[in-house]
Amino acid sequence: ALAHAIDRRGPANLLGGTVATTGGVVPPTTPGHSYRVTPAYDPDRARALLSEAGHPEGHGLGEIVLACLDLWEDAAADVAVQLERIGVRVRLVSATSDPDLEAAIRDQAHAYIWTWGEEYPDTARGFLELFFSDDFYRDRELEELLARAASLRDEDERLRTYRVFEQKWIGEQAAVVPISYGDCALWRRPWV
Repeated sequence: ALAHAIDRRGPANLLGGTVATTGGVVPPTTPGHSYRVTPAYDPDRARALLSEAGHPEGHGLGEIVLACLDLWEDAAADVAVQLERIGVRVRLVSATSDPDLEAAIRDQAHAYIWTWGEEYPDTARGFLELFFSDDFYRDRELEELLARAASLRDEDERLRTYRVFEQKWIGEQAAVVPISYGDCALWRRPWV
């Protein structure tokens, strides 16, 4: 329900990136990118799912604590407003440093806004493993799928397996909601 409630265009613009409308965590420029895994923005569907779960208009759900670095507070506030539109109460916790954010995530957050710069051009060399290594969300089936993908030598099969992982992790379980992909705009003079 919460994944359907988030229109990623606003937060993506505030983060200065390209909106991840329905794509997965792996950026479009990286092999293994999944183009259609994230639940689409649909606040009516979000409300219906909340009702089906026994929380019409967020009743009985309790307050969601959303943590972020102060650098991303505007984007996190936009997400909070969107969740509140479907009846979910949100309290924003803003941290001034990475250690403070990690402590907020560990001690009080139900969700958090986080960015990461790609260091690996290959999905199989740590990109998804880094995301999933966090103790914030665990799933044995997904851990096994990720380990299987990392062990495969056939690149096409490995990338297909990563896409299956993202379909389950993002599309079905909505454990992660990709918001944007970082952009790096360059001005290049051809003669230099």
